[in-house]
Amino acid sequence: MPSFFTAAHLKLSLLLSILGALVALIFTILSDSGVVALIARPLVSALLMFVLGSALYALLAKKVPEAIEVIEHAPDEGGALPMEGEMPEGETGGSELAVEGSEYNEDSGSSMNDYDSGASSSASSNIPRKTGVQIGKEEITVNGVRFKNQPEVMAETIKQLLDQDKD
Repeated sequence: MPSFFTAAHLKLSLLLSILGALVALIFTILSDSGVVALIARPLVSALLMFVLGSALYALLAKKVPEAIEVIEHAPDEGGALPMEGEMPEGETGGSELAVEGSEYNEDSGSSMNDYDSGASSSASSNIPRKTGVQIGKEEITVNGVRFKNQPEVMAETIKQLLDQDKD
């Protein structure tokens, strides 16, 4: 039996009860009912939806506990997501590997090249990229050097380079 009245349970049940009360209030107003119905229907609907939310929480906790973890650890709505072009604290946005001949400044821990807002990459990607990087379906161009866009080959090459670095 899952533990009730946790943060996830209250979030889910209260959300459903508020939605139920709003729907009942709207339909009560539209049906031109009396004052008693205007108060009673939303309260009863909110109570029923809270019970339904509790049953849904119990079912999710029993069958899909990952969903409860997502509800518990959901980010706050107030500015939790970074704006386009910004990086969250502690993230560098790219690989930590320094390439020979690149303009990597070890003192500041960042690259001298600025990140663009993804205008040079495909329109569907919001991932910040260094200037001079263009990604197409068939190839990736980095500072004029073309590479075939084959993830399996790239992954194998990176594994080999990491193995060489260990030696």
